[in-house]
Amino acid sequence: MLATWDLFVDGTLYTVSVERMPNGKDSIRVNGRIAAQPMGSDDQERELSVGGTPHIVRRAGTDGFQIAVDERADVKRRTQATAKAVLAHAADSPLPMVKSQAPGWLPVAGWAAVVAIVAIVLVYATGPSYKKQAATRMQQVLHEMQSGKDAEMQFAVCLWAMNVRVLDLQSMSVASDHFDKWRQAKNLYGRAFTRYKIVSSEEVKDQKVPTAIVTFTIEDEQYKVRVPERREISWEN
Repeated sequence: MLATWDLFVDGTLYTVSVERMPNGKDSIRVNGRIAAQPMGSDDQERELSVGGTPHIVRRAGTDGFQIAVDERADVKRRTQATAKAVLAHAADSPLPMVKSQAPGWLPVAGWAAVVAIVAIVLVYATGPSYKKQAATRMQQVLHEMQSGKDAEMQFAVCLWAMNVRVLDLQSMSVASDHFDKWRQAKNLYGRAFTRYKIVSSEEVKDQKVPTAIVTFTIEDEQYKVRVPERREISWEN
């Protein structure tokens, strides 16, 4: 067995596993049943459904894997639903009735406006900007750090390291060590707190991966971090 996770989805426990088959490919199973096309050595990720919720399994290092909710699938569903709603509303509009009362170009212009509206909707439906995503991620990390107890840091470690809620054992071990050193650098290791706040988030331009500088406070003491997408968070100063 290369990796295994126990996931609770809508109150139901599902066991997701990855195992190497005799042909060298990696099989992904949910509760013992094959849930996706096997991954070849050149495949980096595979989409699957766990309890009706889209997830994605990715390779992480040599024979390592990680699993996370597939946010892209959720965005796609919302985009399609919103676009269909706009087009359905447009179909019920009075535009076709104008044809006999106005120049022939008006219906075309009307439909052009509908297309423009759909385009705008699609832009906004793709999700928040990265600086907002980074701020939300840091807020979640702080929420999971509040107790200061190492036994309750699992989600904090995963979110801090790769913005996921579950890591395989090998990746978790490495991430946990790095996370402890990160906390120690600002005397946050083992420290409990009750108040925290995201102050600002600004995207850094010309980066290979989306990156934002997030400023936050803990008990009114200010901190600043660099938050690259799906990579470890680091102190900015």
